[in-house]
Amino acid sequence: MRELVFLDTECTGLDLEADIWEFGAVRRYADGSRSALHMFLAHDGSKAVRLPEPFRSDYAARCPIDAGELVPPSIAARRISEFVGDDAVVIGAVAAFDSQRLAMLFSRRRMHLPCWLYTVVDVCALAAGYLRAHGKSVEFPVQIDKVGQYLGVDPGRYPRHTALGDVAFIEDVYDRMHFAESLSPVLHASCSEPVGAAACA
Repeated sequence: MRELVFLDTECTGLDLEADIWEFGAVRRYADGSRSALHMFLAHDGSKAVRLPEPFRSDYAARCPIDAGELVPPSIAARRISEFVGDDAVVIGAVAAFDSQRLAMLFSRRRMHLPCWLYTVVDVCALAAGYLRAHGKSVEFPVQIDKVGQYLGVDPGRYPRHTALGDVAFIEDVYDRMHFAESLSPVLHASCSEPVGAAACA
């Protein structure tokens, strides 16, 4: 079975010029072991003033102000490339967002763009298909918090919108679909309103 990498980025905005300021990933190896990569990246802090609340306050509270705690983007890009490798299945939420920002990080350093950037599995879309197969009404775009609730994964238990917190949530949503013995009681107990109708983040 191919190894899995769950990843998430926190950025200074939504536009393509936004910088990644936090990166988190967890890799599951074929032998059952796992490792994590977490970094705060050096970036243009002036871009963060455009962040809406509560993201701006979270940035101000968690982003290190000591330059010695920030990883230069060129080093961060190499670490990410080495951590993910060439043959892992990469999984995220709103995968296109992370893929685009990581592609910008690599291209600005004139690095080869790894193939996995184009094949990141979006757990939101995966869960939407899973829920529809179980008779749930799903509206697009799918909101990851609602997906988690319908699958019995409470988003309130995770430090959301932190890189490793979101990775843990994504990982548990994925596992809930793939390894739970039975989700039928959870799905039938959920309310009948459609899943979705909000942007996944």
